[in-house]
Amino acid sequence: MQRTPAIAVLVCIAPFASGPAWALDPRKAMYVGGTVSSLPPGRVEGSLDFSAAAAMFFVAAKGGDSVAVQWKSIRDLEYGPRVPPRWKTARSLASLPSFLSKKSRKHYVTIGYKDSAGADQAVVFELGDEIIRRTLTALKEKSGKPLACQDEQAGQELGDICSSVLPPETEPGKN
Repeated sequence: MQRTPAIAVLVCIAPFASGPAWALDPRKAMYVGGTVSSLPPGRVEGSLDFSAAAAMFFVAAKGGDSVAVQWKSIRDLEYGPRVPPRWKTARSLASLPSFLSKKSRKHYVTIGYKDSAGADQAVVFELGDEIIRRTLTALKEKSGKPLACQDEQAGQELGDICSSVLPPETEPGKN
């Protein structure tokens, strides 16, 4: 009966040994929100595909839902450790748990674009550690748009990929 407490401790510790269950695969991207309706609200892990000449695609790992963004429709690209405040009210970002972004440095890219009706749209992806540089390079080169980095650290990490560093942005209601 002395093994019961040891087994109970192992059962309690095991789920945390390899990191949190919501950790992103370093070779994947995760849609964390935006204004598109073709993906379900919430965090959707999947892959980014930049091989098409006219558009980039995000394809969900489960269910196969996807979103396409035409290269010529991209208006702005922003990279940094947080979701830009102007998009936090977008569909599915309002419910993003705040504790998820406080564990370690996250890597978000926000893509602002115009849809076929001319309306402003946005998608926000969290990038896995192994795809950051290649994803940002592809976005910048294929869209022809500059990449704005949110802070000096992001600019230093990426070097020549960042076109500019944004001034600090304050959230509405905060001074």
